[in-house]
Amino acid sequence: TGSDGDQCTACVAGKYKDTAGSAECTTCVAGKYKDTTGSGECTACPAGKYKDTAGSAECSSCPSNSTSPAASGNVTDCVCDAGYTGSDGDQCTACVAGKYKGTAGSAECTACPALSYTHATGSDNVADCVCNTGYTGPYDNCTACPEGKYKDALGSAECTNCPAGEQQGGAARAR
Repeated sequence: TGSDGDQCTACVAGKYKDTAGSAECTTCVAGKYKDTTGSGECTACPAGKYKDTAGSAECSSCPSNSTSPAASGNVTDCVCDAGYTGSDGDQCTACVAGKYKGTAGSAECTACPALSYTHATGSDNVADCVCNTGYTGPYDNCTACPEGKYKDALGSAECTNCPAGEQQGGAARAR
């Protein structure tokens, strides 16, 4: 930039100019940055980062376990990943065991379907839920082991016949 006929000076970091002539350099808007002097456009902050000020500031990383779209101009554009919950732009915490969350955002974690449970924290899929001990079937339709059978582990495995000389202690119970 510079007056017509005078020496040109490079745009400083955080500013750009996309036309020839004596026009002033323009400041990069929030969500975009330019970390070099001279010609060139401002670049959008990549996904997972944001920049909430105009000018030469660098893009900041979203809080842990959250992400944002490219060109984000505010920390509240950072939303919790699937398997985590919290307010937009704030700390995200893993869904506790027994709950899951399949989408990004600030929604609460959802409890597993009846008679099922997740072992791990941070589950991001309802299919992570498995039937409790004493129950069998898919996560969304756990049924009690029938009389004379038992299941002493979590999961969708079939119930096992009680050994000879033993009986089940009641419906849906482990041996």
